[in-house]
Amino acid sequence: MKTLADFIALAKAEPGKLNYASAGPGSTPQLAADQFARIAGVSLVHVPYRGTTPGIADLLGGTVQMISISLGPVKGYVESGMLRVLVVAAKKRLALLPDVPTSAEAGVPGYDMATWFGLFAPSGTPKEIVDQLNGWIADMLADPETQQRLAANSVEQLSMSPDDFARFIAAEAIKWGRAVRESGVPMQ
Repeated sequence: MKTLADFIALAKAEPGKLNYASAGPGSTPQLAADQFARIAGVSLVHVPYRGTTPGIADLLGGTVQMISISLGPVKGYVESGMLRVLVVAAKKRLALLPDVPTSAEAGVPGYDMATWFGLFAPSGTPKEIVDQLNGWIADMLADPETQQRLAANSVEQLSMSPDDFARFIAAEAIKWGRAVRESGVPMQ
């Protein structure tokens, strides 16, 4: 398979016969793959593992046909040609994978399940302190050495104001909450 369209066509031709790996029930890879299947209109079989490493091994061995995962753990396999990235589940292409289409470009609009990291402070932290922390972090992210280290670990940086980050978190909570509810994964 060379494209996401190829994968979707195969999944539609053989419903319930393609497997996807995850780091276990309710994990981000499971929820993202489940959401992909729902949006793409395909039936895939969930194969849960204890972490992503065994799932990657079975993807390489052909036991599973898909995993939804951040680039870092599979970057070497992608660079060696052992694995192919079919789509970026984000609103824009990754600088590290400029030839890989976004989900919308690949024909699955609405599949935006990108992984991200953020820095949080306790509720009630004074705005002046939050703004000062945000400034220090923005300065750190602008440092060329920091940028190189992040890139070496397949992390693309995005700096936001505290207000923008709060809006982003609110939107993410709605999106991932919907993914959890639609997946049917029991919540403890």
